[in-house]
Amino acid sequence: MFRLAALSTLLICICWISPVQSDPVRPMTGSKDGPTTTLTPAQIELLVTQLGDKQYKIRQNARSTLEQLGPIALPYLQSALAKEKNPEVIRQLNSLIPGLEQMAALSPTTLTLTCKDMPLADVIKEIEKQSKYKIEMMGGKQDKVTVSLQWDKVHFWQALHSLCDQHGLMFQEGWYGNDNVTIRLMPGESNNSYRYLEGPFRVTVTGFHYNRSLQFTAQGGSSSSNESLQANLTVTVEPRLPLLSVKQPIFTDAITETNENLLLPVNPQRTPYYQHGYRSFMHQVNAQLKPSNSARRIKSLKGTIPVTVVAQTKPVITVEKLSEAKGKTFKQGTSTLRIDDITSERGQNGIKMSLTEGAANNPSDYSWMNSIQQRIEVFDEKGNKLQNYGGSWGMNGNNNINGTFQFSGVPAKLIYYDWITMNYQIPFSFEDLPLP
Repeated sequence: MFRLAALSTLLICICWISPVQSDPVRPMTGSKDGPTTTLTPAQIELLVTQLGDKQYKIRQNARSTLEQLGPIALPYLQSALAKEKNPEVIRQLNSLIPGLEQMAALSPTTLTLTCKDMPLADVIKEIEKQSKYKIEMMGGKQDKVTVSLQWDKVHFWQALHSLCDQHGLMFQEGWYGNDNVTIRLMPGESNNSYRYLEGPFRVTVTGFHYNRSLQFTAQGGSSSSNESLQANLTVTVEPRLPLLSVKQPIFTDAITETNENLLLPVNPQRTPYYQHGYRSFMHQVNAQLKPSNSARRIKSLKGTIPVTVVAQTKPVITVEKLSEAKGKTFKQGTSTLRIDDITSERGQNGIKMSLTEGAANNPSDYSWMNSIQQRIEVFDEKGNKLQNYGGSWGMNGNNNINGTFQFSGVPAKLIYYDWITMNYQIPFSFEDLPLP
């Protein structure tokens, strides 16, 4: 026992890294190459066991090392939680897992590719294969374009912009196709100075809007003047992490070339959402700054944008044979789905149904209602996903929806999904921005 304890202590001494405090809003980020480790699975499992050690220092060192391992440690922690009996280890695991799950969900997609004079079409195919996204090329002939590059676990947005900058292409903002996983590239140029990449997110300054007004009195004299300066930004996200809501940017630094501070006092009441429950992949947001009479450039603009993303989708109810489901009710957990009819009108196929969600946030959760069309996926007999053409439905209170949803083909299978959401504050930092 003594030799085992000594070996455990030695292991911790070798691999221990200084503790890092986990922030529930801003998770820890690894290097650009992603999380790596030289520890073996057995060593990681030993660290999990040491979370329940009688010695406080060993417990803390084990926890710190597991935090530093990040998503690498997550499968070991989840596996241990399912079978662990030690109350202290269970407590530590329940404390560690949520933060590491957040870190894993918010890790950017990485690409690894080395090529010389490879046709652009083949490079696009390889990006599609590794990212699981579709890349659509628009305008101009790219048949004879060849690409030479060397990517080693490069973040998705960094890799995509590098490719675009080298070959005169640009990313079309807001286009993700009907399947929500298609990224469109087209001929054009973009300015690197006005975009900031943060993991799976991309923040772009699209411009400033300056307004000045003067009001006159009834006697013709001037009475009051008003000036305002608005900064406009765009938030874009990788398709696997759709945005559910976006709040107003919070500026922490806005210094001009003359060292003038353009920050306004924070108004806690002015934090409007730019979304109402449905998924999207690009948002335009804005916030106010203090106008300047003399400055012509902002030397430093920094801040954060609070967002809520759909980190994971989980199938709740699956109806395998819709043609035989008329009049049937399906229940799973707090969700109840009833298929009232399979309709066909003027060549348009639809599903008349009612859906009740007992776990929604409140008795009249309109965000849930707004997202219903995106939470339901329907497939034909061959397994092809059908495009949702909308329909007519409404909420009857108590989070109950009744209506008809229409689709592009003959529906054969239906899946209703639950969304696991996550809050995050996207940081951004820009330099040398021109003012109007």
